[in-house]
Amino acid sequence: MEIFRKEGLTDFDDHAEKILLHARSEYEKTDENFKIAITNQEQLAVAEIRKLIEQASKERNRTEEVRPPTDAFTFKIKTPYE
Repeated sequence: MEIFRKEGLTDFDDHAEKILLHARSEYEKTDENFKIAITNQEQLAVAEIRKLIEQASKERNRTEEVRPPTDAFTFKIKTPYE
């Protein structure tokens, strides 16, 4: 517990996200290389998310293009009563 007290992480009631955000802000204040690395990682993540969204959009459009017309599979069975 001493390490948490030393790093200023004892006021967070074990909320992992709060601990990580606080640690990040503290390291960004003192370590320029860390700040640059985090910024680069965020930019890469955003670029990858955009690619995934674009791919999903293309996939959706492609499946809609090959969808048969609504009456393509309709047929009528001739019954003896007709």
